[in-house]
Amino acid sequence: MKNNFKILYILFFMLINTTNLKAVECDLEFELGDSPSKAFESLSKNEDDLISPEDMTHSYIEQDYYVVCPDEGMQNAKIQVLIKNDQIKGIKLTSITEETDKENEQKLIYFYIKNNFGNIDEVNNIPDTNWTGGEYWKSNGKRYYYDKFLKKSSSLILEELLISNDSFIKHVW
Repeated sequence: MKNNFKILYILFFMLINTTNLKAVECDLEFELGDSPSKAFESLSKNEDDLISPEDMTHSYIEQDYYVVCPDEGMQNAKIQVLIKNDQIKGIKLTSITEETDKENEQKLIYFYIKNNFGNIDEVNNIPDTNWTGGEYWKSNGKRYYYDKFLKKSSSLILEELLISNDSFIKHVW
């Protein structure tokens, strides 16, 4: 009886650890609609880092994505938190990658999208890493806009993923 209890205890412990490992994700620690102070803290930035281009209707803070989410891939990506009227209105991921790295799952936003949204019809319309163009979908109350271009003159892949919602998209588009 003691041996059975030990075996069940070990199996239970292994199950709990495996479940926790699979549940670990990159937590940005802020949501759309939150105060920008949460984003500043999450991205290890301060208000002096706020970028306010004259040709845009919003400001943003920017950080290398791998600094914020080191285990998510997208090594070349930048994360921008889009801010207007003292509220987070959107998140934009941008990436510039050498065309020779187009199959590297640690570099392209494409692979992040396929891994996290592969069950969505619009994402299934993106056939492979050679695809270029734009796609849009909704999931969990958010809007996602993905654009991918190949700049042939320099052999660079340019990608952008904009995340917002129905209420805020007009402020960042």
